Amino acid sequence: MASTGGPSEARPGASAAVSTSCITSKIKRTPVILNPPRQPPGAHFRVLQWNVLADGLAQNGDFCRVHPDHLKWEYRKPLLIQEIMEANADIICLQELNHFEDLSQVLKELGYEGAFREKHASPALKYEFPPDGMAVFYRSGRFTCSAGAVEGRSFQDDSTGREQSQGYLQILLHDLVVGRDLLVVTTHLKAKDGAECEDMRYQQAKQLLRNVSGTLERLEKAAQEASVAAGGNGGAGSAAHAGGNGGSGSSKAGGNGSASNGAGRNGSGSGHHAAGGAAVAAEHRVPVVVTGDFNTLPGSKTCTAFREHPLGLMSLWEQRPIDATLSSGSDMDVPPPPLPTPAAAGSNGSNGAAAAAAAGAGPSRSSEFSTWKFRVKGESKRISDYIYFSGGGPLRPLQRWRMLTEEEIGPTALPSPAYASDHVSLCCEFEWDVDADLEWAPRSQEQDWG
Repeated sequence: MASTGGPSEARPGASAAVSTSCITSKIKRTPVILNPPRQPPGAHFRVLQWNVLADGLAQNGDFCRVHPDHLKWEYRKPLLIQEIMEANADIICLQELNHFEDLSQVLKELGYEGAFREKHASPALKYEFPPDGMAVFYRSGRFTCSAGAVEGRSFQDDSTGREQSQGYLQILLHDLVVGRDLLVVTTHLKAKDGAECEDMRYQQAKQLLRNVSGTLERLEKAAQEASVAAGGNGGAGSAAHAGGNGGSGSSKAGGNGSASNGAGRNGSGSGHHAAGGAAVAAEHRVPVVVTGDFNTLPGSKTCTAFREHPLGLMSLWEQRPIDATLSSGSDMDVPPPPLPTPAAAGSNGSNGAAAAAAAGAGPSRSSEFSTWKFRVKGESKRISDYIYFSGGGPLRPLQRWRMLTEEEIGPTALPSPAYASDHVSLCCEFEWDVDADLEWAPRSQEQDWG
């Protein structure tokens, strides 16, 4: 198993920050292989997506099978940290976090910096707990973040213009090993079932995609201007960071913006694909990774908005394992989207997932889920959490964590004595499929998955 490239080993003293006394041993995560690597380990990086269950919402979430002691932050925190440490991700995206400073202190010892976006009108407040929100942490030895490269916005009601509780956090990172930029976005869409809530999630998804498109348009314009100024043909990989120096550190994103009147207000989202013939070449476009708790199924119209958007995003759930023994169970009847162009499809290496779906391949032996809980009103088990990434570009998913089974979790469902959240974390190792001299990059001493 290839390990994450770059300077990714755990920092000295990190284990001292984690107390595991009186805590049930955490459940070991194992890998699912999606694609064989093409590049040396220095081109690999990992992304962790996780709704960590807010303090206050845990105790008041009607988890009827869970012992109250297992819902307390003091019990769950060590388990959360153990899961994060096992992932050893270079980028960590969290939702429902309301102990940012507490967790940030621990992660700083492990070599991470981060940004936080507090949720507007957080439901944790009514239980007299700190407001929850979204956070993105990145390994500072692998990625840097320029000044002004962090943006947090609330979504806005399309009809009334009122600011909604949900929003997103966006951060532009620069990979120090590969020399390319990466736009990372994390979000937590409207919860609850029903057509009205799904309509709200759909509108929120469109606002997010519109703003991401606007950001990419600005980055391409900056790259073009930098290239002209330099008298060369430089791409967007490094030009996007020309305007700022130095990392952002652990910071909180601004809270006054709204998604629908932000960066994307002047475009439909497809403009970044061409700008009068002067757009940056496709291979130099800044790729995007969008993570989050979408609170909806893979076949929903919210996910369709991501799938059909001109950004060309692909869901990690659409990537079929090489051994074809796992599936998400709930998205196999929805054909994956075609890659943006035939040429790009050839370079992406998606191991034939689209072709298999088109051929009518049915669900495989095991169905996966990302949340499973029992409340007084009943049981809920489904996929709710996602990692989307730019398809047909420089990112290739190599492997991801296999999701936990009912047997591993136990009869209480989630949270459990051995698992700290009502959502199972989703972790993926990506590869930069780019031409770069990476043989110099130091090999990590981290422990491989599995």
